[in-house]
Amino acid sequence: MWKSYNIFCIFRIFCTFAISKEYMSRKGIRVSWLAQQLGCHRNNIYLIFSRSWIDTETLMKIPQILQHDFFNDLSRWYKEKSSQNINLKT
Repeated sequence: MWKSYNIFCIFRIFCTFAISKEYMSRKGIRVSWLAQQLGCHRNNIYLIFSRSWIDTETLMKIPQILQHDFFNDLSRWYKEKSSQNINLKT
């Protein structure tokens, strides 16, 4: 399964997780609150949930708003997979 992934694809997966319903639910974050923080309507948040991509501006805002370093999570994950000799195409 992890044999060959583009690093940007992996990063998108992490960022999609960052704003996933599951993550927000665990942290007690309401969709309306996130929408307010991003300056958009809550319907836009649901649209983000349904997409397989995220724009760069939103990608940079969400970790700040949620006060979580998803980039660090990605880095740790990447190092772990690299140490297992998994082929991660860049």
